[in-house]
Amino acid sequence: ANDTTFELANVIENKVQIAIDAVGVNGASVAKPEYTVTEKVLSFNVSVAGEYTVKVTPKAGECWIDGTRTEKKFTFKLKHHVAPLELDVINPENIVYNGQDQYLPLRYYEEDLMQVKINNIDEPVINDGKSCIKVKEAKTYAVKVELKDKNLMEWTDNDGTESRSNINVTIKKKILKLT
Repeated sequence: ANDTTFELANVIENKVQIAIDAVGVNGASVAKPEYTVTEKVLSFNVSVAGEYTVKVTPKAGECWIDGTRTEKKFTFKLKHHVAPLELDVINPENIVYNGQDQYLPLRYYEEDLMQVKINNIDEPVINDGKSCIKVKEAKTYAVKVELKDKNLMEWTDNDGTESRSNINVTIKKKILKLT
């Protein structure tokens, strides 16, 4: 993973106390980054998606230009980009009822990043080692996908965090031919 550098200007290191807190995606623990201060610019590199909060407090005998001594917080976010979920089916419009459960594989499904519901029921299921949605009856199945951590995740196609309902699967009725 590539490093991202965050910077905070006007930091006089010998006059303030500095602490950096870090929280990862879905509240996971993330190592606090090491920082440097060069020419009054605090900088640190991160490669793990997370929220990094720099806390700066005047040292004893020091104060801010406005005379206060309260802690100042600055938050930086490195967001995880999530590929939108897709059906991994060649012709999803040609699925016909056959009386059996049918398993439609998903492309880009990541369990810790997204929650998938089909007709408001938690999915997906695992079939042959692949994440799938399970269909059977001849009807339309609406798939809804949500990011699990909208604060630190966004879709790769638009940098948004909205729920997705762009996958609908219609299982066609089987046509019976009378002879």
